[in-house]
Amino acid sequence: MLGLLAMTLAAFCAPPLILAGDVGGAGTRAWLKEGDLLVGTPDAPGRPGVRPLVSEAALVLPDDLTGWTPLGEACAEDPAATAKIDDTDVTAAVSVDPTGKQIVRLQAGELILAERVLARPATICQIVIAQADTLPGPELLILWRLGDNADDLRGVTVFRIPETARY
Repeated sequence: MLGLLAMTLAAFCAPPLILAGDVGGAGTRAWLKEGDLLVGTPDAPGRPGVRPLVSEAALVLPDDLTGWTPLGEACAEDPAATAKIDDTDVTAAVSVDPTGKQIVRLQAGELILAERVLARPATICQIVIAQADTLPGPELLILWRLGDNADDLRGVTVFRIPETARY
């Protein structure tokens, strides 16, 4: 019985994904380049933007975003991402628990490495595992929308993958 209890408790002990940034707004877009994440509203006057993993200081989006990869432009039906972290294949996906909360989960096979509840009832459009800042280790980017139109509330939530979630 004690072994069963220990196995049950272990299943609920996955470390949390660490919130590193959360930016959203009407018409918000996101772009990624190795080691850098840019979020902003290119169609708004003054082209406001921010590098949420660098600072909260506002900036003007560049006119030319050549070399940047746009994120979350379309919503996938079942978004997920797979990457190799420390020579291990990991998958990130979102599931819904019985209470309706969306849970972002990072797994290696059936083993849950880390997880966190997404703090909004949004449509998840894209999930990306990438090096989005200058700190060691990849980040988990969740691109989301509230509404169906391009100008509806859109955003990106960024989680750091904790060291304890790695092999």
